[in-house]
Amino acid sequence: MNVEESSYSMLWPKLQDKWVRGDITNYQDALSQLCSQIGVKSDNSAIVKLTVQEQGRLLRIFRRIEPEITEMLGSLQRLGLKLGVVTNAHNLDTEPWSECLLAQYFDVFIASDEVGLVKPEPGIYFLACNQLGIRPSEAYFVGDGGSNELSGGEQAGMKTHWWTWFLDKWPDGITPNTFVGGEWCERPRSRGAPHTRVRNPEELISEITRTM
Repeated sequence: MNVEESSYSMLWPKLQDKWVRGDITNYQDALSQLCSQIGVKSDNSAIVKLTVQEQGRLLRIFRRIEPEITEMLGSLQRLGLKLGVVTNAHNLDTEPWSECLLAQYFDVFIASDEVGLVKPEPGIYFLACNQLGIRPSEAYFVGDGGSNELSGGEQAGMKTHWWTWFLDKWPDGITPNTFVGGEWCERPRSRGAPHTRVRNPEELISEITRTM
């Protein structure tokens, strides 16, 4: 599509936020709105091509799951824990979920675009707890901290754990998605102390076992 990078960088984040919240239903609509706001004619064939490329990229990610992760999830299940996913996601993110190796380990999957709530809003955490049949005070929220999710989990009453398994492997000079600047390097807790940091699956299992 004939879209300048500067225009894309300025307009796409707001459109993506609406897409993740479910106000925009799909990638095609988001791209069409982008073209409309810029004042260029949308190219349907280009939009279809971009959609297919993005679908393929996400599917490849869902199929490449490190064995340490599935082993960890199995261990958590054997501890008797119910597991849930709370994600800020759009339809392309969620469509491949049923084919992901991780899906079989989770009792609940909550995507923002399907429920109209996004992290760090308390409602999405409360919804997850309700569907799992637990109180927020009984829940462990584990995340890398993007979208300010750790503070959201804490404010909802959960025990929050800062999961840096992937962040610790991130290439220098590249900021992970959903983070601003270098904020992903440290996730301060609203009350002052840092969120409990877990660097690998073994640390997470140990920490949860210790606090159960």
